Amino acid sequence: MAQQSTVTINGFVGADPVSFGREGDSAACSFRIGCTPRYYNSSTGQWCDRSTTWLTVKAYRALALNVMRSIHKGDPVVATGALYGEEWSKDGVKHVKMVMEATGIGHDLSLGVSHFKRTKANGSTFDPRQSRQAPGSDPYHDASNGAASYTDVAGAAYPNHAPRTNDDAWRSSANADSSVDQVSPDEFGAQPDEVH
Repeated sequence: MAQQSTVTINGFVGADPVSFGREGDSAACSFRIGCTPRYYNSSTGQWCDRSTTWLTVKAYRALALNVMRSIHKGDPVVATGALYGEEWSKDGVKHVKMVMEATGIGHDLSLGVSHFKRTKANGSTFDPRQSRQAPGSDPYHDASNGAASYTDVAGAAYPNHAPRTNDDAWRSSANADSSVDQVSPDEFGAQPDEVH
């Protein structure tokens, strides 16, 4: 049985991703994530930083193309993938560094917001939300539409927002705008507003 170390790390991108490989090969890129764990020192009553761990992350094919368009220096990210040691020799000395071959990379949404655009096979992008609702009809972004406040299951209050309902309004508004790529619910495997 093959053994593979799959890990997830969150941290901040140290520099913009760099493309590597030969012309005509599949896309490939790499960047470094810095992770600085924090702990609470009860004797001083303050939060303290531990030393920063740096990890090289490599991505290939479609993931590499999307990383090059989405991830930038300083972004908080979460990356998941296989961990391995990359070896090389310099001046007769053998060196090893830990590298992650990523299977998934995204922005850390506990620290901010992100805007997703689905990638088509030809490399162009579209926003699936645009095909679901007409501009200004989203109660999460348009408080002027009379949306009432609500409280989620954890008890957090969201003024001027209403929970989404699973209705067919997005279909009629999407069909009215032929310039927007049409996305059926079947492409997502669920209704657009359905929670899994």
